[in-house]
Formats: sequence, C-alpha cells, structure tokens
Amino acid sequence: VTQLEHLNVAFLPPDSSPDFGSFDVVVDAAFGFGFRGPPREPFKSLLSALAEAQDAGRARVLSVDVPSGWDVAEGPNSDAAGKPPLKPEALISLTAPKLCAAHHRGRHFVGGRFLPPSLGAKYGVAMPAYAGAAQLAELNPDPKPSASGAAEGEFVAVYVTAPDAKVAEGIAGALVEQQLAACVNITPKVTSVYSWEGKIEKDDELLLMIKTRRSLVPALTAAVTTLHPYDVPEVIATPLVDGGKPYFDFLRENTKAP
Repeated sequence: VTQLEHLNVAFLPPDSSPDFGSFDVVVDAAFGFGFRGPPREPFKSLLSALAEAQDAGRARVLSVDVPSGWDVAEGPNSDAAGKPPLKPEALISLTAPKLCAAHHRGRHFVGGRFLPPSLGAKYGVAMPAYAGAAQLAELNPDPKPSASGAAEGEFVAVYVTAPDAKVAEGIAGALVEQQLAACVNITPKVTSVYSWEGKIEKDDELLLMIKTRRSLVPALTAAVTTLHPYDVPEVIATPLVDGGKPYFDFLRENTKAP
C-alpha cells in the first residue's frame, strides 16, 4: 500500500467489493511462487468473487506466475466452502513454468529472460524459443492434437553434423542422459559441401537426427554448442507432424516436461 501511495497509483480499500465484470481484463498477481496455505481475508472473499464472476462469463483473468489460490505444485483447489478456483484464460510464467502450470488449460506464456541459456542448459531448465529480443514467448500456441496424440509443434527432429564418431556419440549420449532427447540416430557418413571464409569446402561428416520436444530446443542447442568442437555447429530443427502414437508416447516419457 505504501509503495502504491508513493507512486500515486489508485487502489481499492480492503473492505471494497469491486464489480469484476466492469473491467476488460483482470490481472491476477496477488500471490506468487512463495504462497502457501489457504488465502486469508480480505483476499479470500475477493478471489471467490473473481472466480464466481469468471464462471459466470463476466470476467476475463490473466494470472502471473502462479494463479492466486493455487498450490505452486499441486495446482487448483476449491476452497473449504467448495467454491471453484480461478481458471485464468492466460498464464504468464516467470523465467520457467511452475509444476502447477500442468493444470492450466488456456494460453501459456513465459516472460522475463532472467536465466541465460548456458545456465539453463547446466541445470536442465528448458528455455522457450524467444524471438529476437522479445521478453515474452508463447508455449505451444493453439495446440491441435493429431492422430498420434501429439499436439501440433510438440515434437521436432533436430539435425546436427559431427566430424567423427567420438564427437557424435559423445553428444548423443549427453543429450539422452540429460533427457534433452529421447533418441538420437547417427548416420555414419554424409558429404557436406559448404562455404567457409570465402572458400567452397567439402568434408565427410556424421549426421545426428535427434528426436525431442520443441520446448527443449534452446537447452539442447546450448548443450550441443558446449560439447561441439566446431565454431559454428549445425543445429536445425524440423517439426514432427504425425506418426505412430506409441513412439510419440515414448518421446514424451523420455524427455523433460516443459
């Protein structure tokens, strides 16, 4: 309250009963990652009123990091009176999604590029694919299930070339061990013709085809860059649009969840 007063930001007194339906959107940032236990008054009544307005179609809610009233790990829970929890239309996770985000069914964004890709790769945090200098990235926008049960854009094949079998097998083993990939196929000989420092070069290389989640591509790229001897390693991803459901289930079970 003191901070809002110093910034001349208008706010409602604790005993007010706002008409949530009168706002275009309600930004829910009352509680965050450190919240534990049931909400206390006056927040309990406000959250119940907001959830009821949302259920009645009178309020649109955007939650930041952890929807208020949700358990950070377990997700939404009705209160002691059985009133429904918040169900935000959109969730903006800060740095990385929390476990409760698995229960979110609306649009999902990650905001704030607070974690460098190298640190994310070190600790196995799957960083989203930010565009340019953008501070916000949407995760799996408008997923459309295929016959395989995989959402559109959920899985990709990543191609990486390597100079010899030792490098190729080292990269493959590290990616599978870190669950940045479920499976890596190594093609023993491909011929690469490319331009380098003004000259046309031709080399025999090995080709890795890496199957993984699209959300893991930034962390996978950082890991390959660290392990690879080339100054400019080839790391390119192409979507897997459909296929056998058992295999996509295998990919899902053997890679890190987003």
